[in-house]
Amino acid sequence: MFLFGMKHLWLQGGDFRQLLPVKVHGTRSEIIDLSINRSLNWNKFVKFSLTQNMKALPQEIQFAKFLLDVGDGKLNDSDDVLNIDYFPSNCIIPPEVDIVDDIYGNIFAKKEYRKSINYAILSARNADVNEINERVVNLLDETTENVYTSIDSTENCDNAGFDNALLSIVTRNNVPRHAGNRGRIECDEIRRH
Repeated sequence: MFLFGMKHLWLQGGDFRQLLPVKVHGTRSEIIDLSINRSLNWNKFVKFSLTQNMKALPQEIQFAKFLLDVGDGKLNDSDDVLNIDYFPSNCIIPPEVDIVDDIYGNIFAKKEYRKSINYAILSARNADVNEINERVVNLLDETTENVYTSIDSTENCDNAGFDNALLSIVTRNNVPRHAGNRGRIECDEIRRH
């Protein structure tokens, strides 16, 4: 039986854990059910698996396996919470260490701003990213600071029902905040990279 009338198809795929389909206002189970591997025809596809990690360098194979185990939930404890005891010690920062100051403090103190493009602090939550960005900017020289704000008023608008104070605190992904978009001279080099 040929599903598509004797036509050969090339189906490119990805990691189903990372590349989920989009369904507006869909629940988690509805989105999972839209995945191609949930299709009634899935058992008729010929599946090929990569046997060699082409992205990881030979010395990174063990760490790549560790990351897959984290993604598969194999390192979770009985409460289904990721157990940090499995993490390599060089990936854990003690709570008493200020990660922002530890990574960027010495660089900014010496005014070696170009070096900052070699470092990044990753976070899964936008609220944490905003806080980290704010703390990094606070390490820069305050005497060169300018505060840039968005326009929060309209001209000739009949709809006066919007509270500007409320709108100025609303944050969305990939949209700069209303106030606090502080620019310091040194930031120009950092923002380019």
